[in-house]
Amino acid sequence: MTSSPTATSTRILIGGAGAPNYGDELIVRGWLEHFSQPGHDGEKFVFFENSAEPLRKFHIPWKHPLRTRVLFRDDLNTVAKSVPDLSFWQQVERGFTFMRDFGFFRIGYKGSRDLFEAISFHLHGGGYFYQTRCDKGFFLGLASSFAKIYGMPAFATGIGIGPFDDVCPDPSRFAEIMSYFTQFETRDAISYQFISSLAPSAKIIDGIDDSFILPVDRIFRRDSTKRRLHLSLITRHLKDLPSSFWPWLVKQSEAFDEIVFWVSFPWEDREAIARLQAEVPRSTVFTARELVHFRPPIGDEDVFITQRFHVHLAAARAGARGFYLAHNSYYQQKHESIVALGSGLTTLDPGDLPDLGSLPPSSPLDETGLRQCKLRVYAPCHPASPA
Repeated sequence: MTSSPTATSTRILIGGAGAPNYGDELIVRGWLEHFSQPGHDGEKFVFFENSAEPLRKFHIPWKHPLRTRVLFRDDLNTVAKSVPDLSFWQQVERGFTFMRDFGFFRIGYKGSRDLFEAISFHLHGGGYFYQTRCDKGFFLGLASSFAKIYGMPAFATGIGIGPFDDVCPDPSRFAEIMSYFTQFETRDAISYQFISSLAPSAKIIDGIDDSFILPVDRIFRRDSTKRRLHLSLITRHLKDLPSSFWPWLVKQSEAFDEIVFWVSFPWEDREAIARLQAEVPRSTVFTARELVHFRPPIGDEDVFITQRFHVHLAAARAGARGFYLAHNSYYQQKHESIVALGSGLTTLDPGDLPDLGSLPPSSPLDETGLRQCKLRVYAPCHPASPA
C-alpha cells in the first residue's frame, strides 16, 4: 500500500471527539477546513471518534462542502472498550497484535473495509491518552500495526499523553511499537519527554496543539465594544474552589458589561452553569456550537478565569488577561504547556484573589511562528492530490 494520494483516496483519522467537547470539536473543525482546501478534491475522510451521529450533526450540516466525503464512526471505539480493566500499556499491546490475532474476524467486525483501503492512519490531536482513558491505547497500537504490516503511513499530531498510575512494563516493546510511526507529534514538553524517554529512536516531535491548524481569526472575533468576564469551570472541580471564590467573583463581576460561561462539555457543565447563574443571575453562556462554529467575541479589556485547557489556549492566542486553575497533575501539565508558549494567564492564588479591574495588559502568542511550526508538522501528513 502506498501513500500517494488520488482523487479516491481514503484517509483515516482517530481521536476523542463527540461529547461534544469544545477543544476536541475545534480540532475536528480544523481538520475539516484543511481538507476543504484545494488538493483534496474527491478524497474520503473517515473519523473514528467517541460518537458518530452527534458529530455528524455538529460538524456536517447539509450544505457543508465535505458532506458526501466525510464519515464519522464510533464502532472502533466500541472495539477498544470491549476488553475492560486493561492498563494503557496492555491496550497498546492489544492494538498492536490485534490483526495478527485475527481480531476483526474473531469479533465479527463489519467495518474494516475503510481501514484496509486507506492510505494513511492519523491519530489527530487531543489529550485522550491518560489514566482514565486507558482504552485509547488500543488505537496507538493499531495504527502502528497497520504501518508494520501494510506499510501504511501512521502518524500522530498534537498528542497529550499521561499521566498514568503505572510505569511502562516493557520499554523496549513500546519503543518497537513507536518505531513504526512516520512521526509522532506531542503537544507539550512533558508528553515529549515522556514518550522520548521510552522510545528514544522514534521520530517524536516536540510540538503544539492541533487547534493551531486554525488561524486565530477563525477561532474568535475581535470586539471591544463591551468588557466581558469569561468563565470556564469544571463541575467536578467546583469543590476544589476556595470558599472565598464565589463572593469574590460576585463582587468582581460588577466591573464587567457581560459575564459569559464557555460550555465545553454540555452535559458535564450543567451544574457549573447553574451555580454561576445562581450567584450572578445576569450571566449567559456560549454554547459549544457557538464557540466552535461562530467565533466568540473577545475584547481588549476582557478577562478569563478557566479550569479548561482549550479555553485557556484560545484566550492566550487572543492576548487576553486572566487566570487558570489546575486541580490535578493532568490539568497542571496542560495549563503549563500554554504558559510555556507565552500565555498572559497566570495561576489563581486562592489566598490572594486579585482585583480583576487592575490586571496588567498581556500580549498574544506568537501566532505566525507557532502556525509555521504546526504547518511543518502536518503538511507532509496529508499532501494534496496531484492536479
